[in-house]
Amino acid sequence: MKLQLQTHNGRQSTLRVAKLLTVLGMAGASLVACGGASASPPAKKSTQLPQLLKQVASSHKLIIGTSNDAPWSYITSSGQAEGVIPAILRDFLAAEHIKATIDSIAMPFGSLIPSIQSGRIEMVGDAMYDTSVRAQVISFTRIMFWNPPSLVTGKGNPLHITALAGFCGHSVGSYEGTTYVDSLNAAAKTCPSGKKMSVVVLPTVQDVIADIASGRLTGGLFDSSIASYALHVNPSLKMTIVSSWVAADKASDKNALGVAKNNASVLPLFNKVFAKLLQNGTIAKIFTANGLKPANTWLTLKG
Repeated sequence: MKLQLQTHNGRQSTLRVAKLLTVLGMAGASLVACGGASASPPAKKSTQLPQLLKQVASSHKLIIGTSNDAPWSYITSSGQAEGVIPAILRDFLAAEHIKATIDSIAMPFGSLIPSIQSGRIEMVGDAMYDTSVRAQVISFTRIMFWNPPSLVTGKGNPLHITALAGFCGHSVGSYEGTTYVDSLNAAAKTCPSGKKMSVVVLPTVQDVIADIASGRLTGGLFDSSIASYALHVNPSLKMTIVSSWVAADKASDKNALGVAKNNASVLPLFNKVFAKLLQNGTIAKIFTANGLKPANTWLTLKG
């Protein structure tokens, strides 16, 4: 299901989150994330701000891109940017006494970096792995959280799949632009003759969840946070997380926000504010308010 709406800046965007909420039996629902100050001291002089924040202070909006993946970052039916990332960005702007809205543009995950490079958006406003390849073309903040993948199958795991090799002879999916697709393609190459693994790449993670729940896919590989959130809001959803499977290198699953190389001067300031928000418990509260609990599952590196 696609729903066209106007974002704050007048652009058309596709409300992918509506599809996820429909899959989860929550159509029309939205989460109210904590964040943002109730009162702001006088704004800093623009000459004291990095170039990106000067633009934001002048336009009174920060334009981010999202693949509409609740609970990280999504657009509500009323056009509001919500989720973990928008809440953190609101607190960041409040800490710098900048009065601005978060304007979010929905797009496929694979379009986020090209949109940064073209100037269509000012920041990646979604959960994204900070990889060496991506760092060659955009600049990243500090590590904000870890988000390792989950191996997901149909309800009850009827084929007793415990590893990627278990999908040999079956279909498995993920969504475009992610490193999960690379992992599945690598696993597919190791399948024995006559047991081909059919790797299906779909536009969004919501499509992957829907196809697993309907039986069109045997399983999938995608964000542990999104899998946990989906089952948290709808325990009857016809999919199961394979709890015995753990990503081989969880430490590589570091998530950060990205900006254009010419806006890298904002990163030290963001990192400083984020560290304070992490220390005073604000970040944990944002995670909890968005259904990610216990928050330390993603804020603390384990294993």
